[in-house]
Amino acid sequence: MRADAIAAPRGMTFRAQIGLFTGLALATMLALMALAFSVMQRSEALADLVLIDVKLANASGSVDMMHDALRGDALAAQLAGPQAPEAQRQALREETGKHVKTMLEAFDSVDAAASKPEVRALVGPLKPAVQGYGTAAARLVDSALAGPVDATALQGFQQAFSDLETRLDALRDSVEASAAADVQAAAAWHLGA
Repeated sequence: MRADAIAAPRGMTFRAQIGLFTGLALATMLALMALAFSVMQRSEALADLVLIDVKLANASGSVDMMHDALRGDALAAQLAGPQAPEAQRQALREETGKHVKTMLEAFDSVDAAASKPEVRALVGPLKPAVQGYGTAAARLVDSALAGPVDATALQGFQQAFSDLETRLDALRDSVEASAAADVQAAAAWHLGA
């Protein structure tokens, strides 16, 4: 390339040439900064989506674990029965109360974090079932520690456990599918796809 091929326009002073070069360099730098800011904002938004998915998966997993723990409490109370020492019966009641409280708090976290329509569609109708199951578990524990458990009450509790298990599995599947889609979108965006 010849030196005169990149010469400045005729009639420009050296000072004007330096000013033009500085202006172009500054405009380029500002454009790059704006692009970097935009990329950073989009990246942060995608990271926030994935973080919400993690919180949602964690909370829904906690609901499911407490659902199982309450079944264990009901079985333990049936095994202990009214003949168990008062301290053991009280400990079972307290443990059941903690599990109910943890399950309801975890479900409130699910309810707060669920923003996608496909997840919200499952969460809304699930709340009364979660609350009802916690109440039924506590009643069954109290009943089992007081005397023989009514077969109908036990069968109703078993059915509530199974029904809630199915619905919690559907919620977990929906949360996992949503999270997978968000992770895939974030990966595709970062890779420039």
